[in-house]
Amino acid sequence: MLNIWLAEEIVDCVGCTMRNMTKESQKILLNRYSDQMLTYTIAQEMNISSATYSRKQEQALCEFADRFEFQLVKHGIHTEIDDLHVYPDEE
Repeated sequence: MLNIWLAEEIVDCVGCTMRNMTKESQKILLNRYSDQMLTYTIAQEMNISSATYSRKQEQALCEFADRFEFQLVKHGIHTEIDDLHVYPDEE
């Protein structure tokens, strides 16, 4: 039962995160991961270069990680879920 509750909370966090993202980031992530469109197809649809699309996708993923982390804290489950951020190695 606890796993079901946690899964429901995570799904709610994802929904809240997506609703609060910029429209451009929503479009990029939904096209890529929900509709499984190819990156060059999305870039063409957005009328941007592949390099620009790559930068915008990275920004969208970072925005998702930031907003998702906020939702996890808001729902009180931040200690149950791994951080989605990727940190560069510091040498």
